[in-house]
Amino acid sequence: MKKILSLILWTTAPGMCLAGPLDLLVKRIAPGKEKHFQFVLEPGKNKRNYFEVSTYKERIRIKGNSYISMASGLDWYLKNYCGVSYANCDSILPLPDVLPKPQERTYKETYMQIGYTGYDAGQRLFWNWQDWEKEIDRMALSGINVCPVWTGTESVWKEFLSDCSLDEKAICQYLFGTDQVPEGWLKGQENLQKKIIRRMQNLGISPVYRAFTGTVPQSMTEGKPNIITVSAYTAENISRKETTISADDPLFAQLAKKWYGSYEKVYGTAPFYWGSTSGQDFPSDIQKCLQKSNPEANWIIPADSYVQKGISTQGLDRPKALLLYPESHALWKTLGATKEISWVWVWNETSDAPETALTLREALSQPEQASNNPETASQIQGVGTQTSCSQNAPLSYFLISNRRWQPELISIREETEQYLKLRYAYSDSTAVSAWIRLSEVERGYDPAQSFLCQKPAMNLLEASAEDSLTEAGYCKQISESLTDLLTLKEHCAENANYHRDLVRITALLLEKKSQQLYRQIENDFQTRNAEQMATHQQEFLNLIHRADSLRAFVPDLCWEHWMAHADQNQKGKETGDILWYKSLLRKQEQVSGKVPALNGILSAYCTPRWELFFNWMSRKLQGRQIAPPQYQGMDDAWYQQSERRKQTSETPQTLYQIISSCLNL
Repeated sequence: MKKILSLILWTTAPGMCLAGPLDLLVKRIAPGKEKHFQFVLEPGKNKRNYFEVSTYKERIRIKGNSYISMASGLDWYLKNYCGVSYANCDSILPLPDVLPKPQERTYKETYMQIGYTGYDAGQRLFWNWQDWEKEIDRMALSGINVCPVWTGTESVWKEFLSDCSLDEKAICQYLFGTDQVPEGWLKGQENLQKKIIRRMQNLGISPVYRAFTGTVPQSMTEGKPNIITVSAYTAENISRKETTISADDPLFAQLAKKWYGSYEKVYGTAPFYWGSTSGQDFPSDIQKCLQKSNPEANWIIPADSYVQKGISTQGLDRPKALLLYPESHALWKTLGATKEISWVWVWNETSDAPETALTLREALSQPEQASNNPETASQIQGVGTQTSCSQNAPLSYFLISNRRWQPELISIREETEQYLKLRYAYSDSTAVSAWIRLSEVERGYDPAQSFLCQKPAMNLLEASAEDSLTEAGYCKQISESLTDLLTLKEHCAENANYHRDLVRITALLLEKKSQQLYRQIENDFQTRNAEQMATHQQEFLNLIHRADSLRAFVPDLCWEHWMAHADQNQKGKETGDILWYKSLLRKQEQVSGKVPALNGILSAYCTPRWELFFNWMSRKLQGRQIAPPQYQGMDDAWYQQSERRKQTSETPQTLYQIISSCLNL
């Protein structure tokens, strides 16, 4: 544990004033205001993380044991004295000309040493430096000091697979699903990653690299029956045509050495490496291979289904292991690993059935309970999130960030009211109640992901009366909360966060309704009710168009926005065009089974597939012997189309009309 903590605490000489990275951070988020602040770094003064905010010689002085602690102090000052939060701002903070001076000294410390955040690499596929720069600043202000960096990992894979004697064509086919890869794009992602890592390190955020857990392309083991492998344990492994080599096989250690050598050659080493146990019988072998290449490295272990069944800690270098444990369960009370190795409580680590998920209050109470439990108090080291929820679940993100500096949960209602004032510059009791109700069902819902974006087929959802009742209850709860939030439109008409939240919540409502309709259509098919099935199918198609139109109000939920964004990244280099970007989406679909739910994709790509599927159902119901629908030709036509659709600007009034129509479905 001490080894881990030493990596996330700064060892700079105490008393250093005017800490450069924090001055530059203020300059980015509030230009011209940096002269009003003085940052004093005092590492080693306290074994716990702490910050102190006060007034000194007409300046706002913020002390702390690390840059991240001081950034947390800055965030606390902005929220409590200026009523603003950069987590809710996409540009420059609206600060007064004269900044309020603290009238008294405020001191906060925490035993939660780690603030963690994770994300799905696909969520940030087209991000540029401007996007990352803002996100890294948000992370620092939110107390995040450990974060994975997946951008540019393709360069590591290419180096590794080349060292394993795979040719260029095979490597590109595995990574991208095509051998037509613009060299400039790959190099651009690599350079972007290096910039991300430098900025994180400057602010005191420890980057996390991928650990080698045995997963390689199937082609590397074909024709070699003596290699010991682990059964494919995820659908992703199967779709990517991957094999997981057992750590019992000598080849595992050989490949691990090459993997870490490739990482070091491209990006250097990191203090943390993330990797699941991959169903290995003895996970400690994964760590041993890591430490042979990097003796100081720590292994971050996500609590997947194998871990939750009971991970064997035999042979683990426990001080250099860190478990990410999900909020959904309270199994940490009985799981042996949480009593033996350091762990971090994370939000949204797994997606559990509603009946097994904890309520918001139950979930947020876990860190405090664990810290008060004699068996786990010395092992719980922090809190965090596993999904990119600063935008997808802003209330959850706010509440979780608070837990690092205030593990005890005093009042969800009071904290929600503060959150709304920061996000909307307005709050009332109706809105607070609506958000608390929503927090029980939205759980980090990402509007860029949707059931509608799957390849249409029968039995996509498990059919049960209980599921239908649950979805109906969720729809009712979401509709009531959304109706209450619409009462704020007179106060929040110009607030972009308010409109974004309305879009996300309405998209969630449509997501639940689409699943309801899908079940009804399947039931119509089974009961041979052709007339009712046709009605429900048309309602379903109309719902897709509404979902597409809804996303037009948020730029980063629009396909054209990301295409224009990606064009700006290229700077005239040979880095591909729209067809290349579409090939990246195709590879993502092959792996996950879905395309992103963006305006322009839902209507142009997803709708025709559902129309073809519904046509097949209707003909099948007529007793015709026809094969299941084939989407290959239709998909190829869209992926090979280079035409761009101009993005249109929408007005808030139109948004309110669309939301009203969705509530009346």
